[in-house]
Amino acid sequence: MIGPPGCTGRDLQTLRHRRFALDPATLVFKERIDGGLDGYVWKVYFGDAGPFALKVFWDAAPPEFYHYYAPQQECHNAAVLQKMAAAVASGPVLIYNAPETKEDALSNFYPYSDESRLAQKSVENLETMDGTRLISSILRMVQCHGWLRLSGSVFPTLPLSLRPPSMKVGKIQRSMSSRKEYIALVYELVEDGENLPAAVEEVADFLWCAGFSHTLSPAARNWKIGVLVIWEISSTLAVFGGSNRSTE
Repeated sequence: MIGPPGCTGRDLQTLRHRRFALDPATLVFKERIDGGLDGYVWKVYFGDAGPFALKVFWDAAPPEFYHYYAPQQECHNAAVLQKMAAAVASGPVLIYNAPETKEDALSNFYPYSDESRLAQKSVENLETMDGTRLISSILRMVQCHGWLRLSGSVFPTLPLSLRPPSMKVGKIQRSMSSRKEYIALVYELVEDGENLPAAVEEVADFLWCAGFSHTLSPAARNWKIGVLVIWEISSTLAVFGGSNRSTE
């Protein structure tokens, strides 16, 4: 995962997150952090690099019943935000203020493409158009450094205090097996700190306008210092789900 992602219209239609650049063989587990419906998170290092937050997903394969596949959804989310950040780094983007439908969400996503931004540069006074806003920077988001595959055979080699627990999330029992291979995402480690309601609201509003919808209540435990750190509370871009703003 080296260099900025591509932002052409074709790139935005083929959203794929990139593989983590460091060697997984150098992975060192340091501390268990927490878990939820989609996965469990550890504080880790890769050799001397880190610390990072490693999120390992419970589902080693897509569920047979109709349900989202968490690794796919979360990789998609990360790819969306990275492409948006790369686009805004090259110039402001004009989007709608109040997307309500899947079509509105898509209309707010494709302006981040190189082609749309080139066309926007030829239009004067973009910021004065009714019902729109100009995005000139991306709000503080937890950085995702890429994905990797992790063999469950590593778990029995860990001290008991570091092994993945068996958890019941709602009515769903979650656990990991030493006989399976898992998908994991490597995030920056965001330290605990006070959440400012205004900062949380600003990020939630930005994500809503970007086409994300919340699948679970955005509880305080999902945020640290105003940064969204547990992505399972937000579904992917509305091409996979409806639009439902929820910031309460």
